[in-house]
Amino acid sequence: MAMMKSLAAASLLLFAHSLSVRAEELPPPIVAVATILELNNDQIHALLTMIDARDVAIRLLAEELQHHQQALEQLLRTPDADAAAVGKLVLETRALGAKIGELRAQAAAQFEQVLTPGQAERLHHIREAASLQEVVAPFRATGLV
Repeated sequence: MAMMKSLAAASLLLFAHSLSVRAEELPPPIVAVATILELNNDQIHALLTMIDARDVAIRLLAEELQHHQQALEQLLRTPDADAAAVGKLVLETRALGAKIGELRAQAAAQFEQVLTPGQAERLHHIREAASLQEVVAPFRATGLV
């Protein structure tokens, strides 16, 4: 296992040095994604553009979501909270959360359009493995993995 980690780290360093985009100017997660998916410079720029656009769109919704949550907390502190107002805020809060999820999915789908079939397949496998993270954590905590 240590050998695999060392090999992965060495591959990451070699790939990072081969980018014409200056790897030291990129955040480590971007360098890792670029390395693992073997992204070219245009794809790296597409990834960075997608992340910026997604974050701007989500930031506005997240601020609105925070205001809704604060209003809901304030309303629930009152002894005679209006049930209709509470219900409305809960529904609006859930809708904002769903919209944020939709924006994330749309941004990821947009980025996937610039991937080659092999890169898209690799990303799909990574997503499948990521879904197992919740299952593996308890086994790791108990020392079974």
